[in-house]
Amino acid sequence: MRACTKLLFASLLFGMTLLGRAAPQDNWRNYKLGVMQTVIEVALPYDRLNELTRTDWQTPYRAPRLEWIYSGKGPEIRVFNALLDIKGPFWTGVYGRIDFFGFVGKKPDWFKGDLFDIAALKEMLEHRVRVLGKGAEFRFEIVTINGVPWVHWCDYDPAAPKTGVWPSKLDRYTRPLTEDLYLDVAIDLLKASTSENLDWLKTAEPLREKLKNSLVIKYPAVTPKSPQ
Repeated sequence: MRACTKLLFASLLFGMTLLGRAAPQDNWRNYKLGVMQTVIEVALPYDRLNELTRTDWQTPYRAPRLEWIYSGKGPEIRVFNALLDIKGPFWTGVYGRIDFFGFVGKKPDWFKGDLFDIAALKEMLEHRVRVLGKGAEFRFEIVTINGVPWVHWCDYDPAAPKTGVWPSKLDRYTRPLTEDLYLDVAIDLLKASTSENLDWLKTAEPLREKLKNSLVIKYPAVTPKSPQ
């Protein structure tokens, strides 16, 4: 009888562990956002969306209001926000999260360069970050996503070997939208548990890469300058 009880308990525990570790189907969905005549395309795993940010993703297309920027109330406005949960067993809850969000920013008055000049955009971002007192925290480089260059800036060394130590992972990608507007996209990793188990990063890293590779900007047929 005692042996049967132990076997039943072990089976129940194993079943609960599998249930807690089972990954959601993800259910990747595509979305479009219109900014002026430019279209931003992104995709995300809807089934991983935290309830706090799920409301914004009920429709596949929307156009953010830009009055906040052009009225002078602020230099940027958030255009999308998705908090993605990476869950562990039920007794652990959420191991970590990916904070996937985007801002539309207006070219600062002091910047006299061309936003479509990616090298100049990179210099503008480096200067902006230094002014905020975080210049030493970020690295800047130009990367290619879906055939077009973006400015990638992050608070870690992308070339450094991966270790078992929890990394700080703030990842930002910037690209021009119009002559005076640009898009900042963040794909940040956030630790949400006190557990030292970092196996969730094996799920998070491919998700982050897929989020990045979903980024597409489609410009109108006639643009003031040919996008680089």
